[in-house]
Amino acid sequence: MGYSGSEWTLDGRPLNAVARRLGLFRQPPLHWNCRSVLVPLTRDLPGLPSFEPSIRASVDGPVSGSITFANWLGSQTVERQEKLLGVGRARLFRAGKLNLQQLLDGRGNPLTTAELMDRFGG
Repeated sequence: MGYSGSEWTLDGRPLNAVARRLGLFRQPPLHWNCRSVLVPLTRDLPGLPSFEPSIRASVDGPVSGSITFANWLGSQTVERQEKLLGVGRARLFRAGKLNLQQLLDGRGNPLTTAELMDRFGG
């Protein structure tokens, strides 16, 4: 979840705010049964057609490739947010006290709910 929407150069330099907040590039797979993929980004070149953002899968069917997991999660019901994040994490997410990158430590490992409550309050 925390890596959704992050963009990096081939040598691991962050290209957007999501990647800068993470600070650490990790190549998929990130965990057991990881569904993350690396997708190459290209610049528009004169004379070549430009492409619209691709479509990606979600539990509700296809969504625009420009939607990050955080955008999608913010549009979901409280019940779904709590199912995906857990009650404490979902409460902090809804209150705007943390973003999905802050669910991870400096090495990209998930923080426990107790660690998150200590850092961001409950």
